[in-house]
Amino acid sequence: MVKPEKITTADRYVICDGMEELMEGEKGRRARERAGVQGTMVRHAVEKGGSSDTKLDELIKCLIANQKEIKF
Repeated sequence: MVKPEKITTADRYVICDGMEELMEGEKGRRARERAGVQGTMVRHAVEKGGSSDTKLDELIKCLIANQKEIKF
């Protein structure tokens, strides 16, 4: 049996305080810093020769090789 989720409500002041912290506070600064680092990592992964580019090339080669073996 699945238990129903507990619903939590927040008034506008709690939401405003949280948004202000994200926009101007230390937590927001750290979050933006992490997002910048992750963005750089993603760009490197998808550029030519990056890990995602390389893995996609490997997948395509594997699919082409398997397609030649399978006769419909």
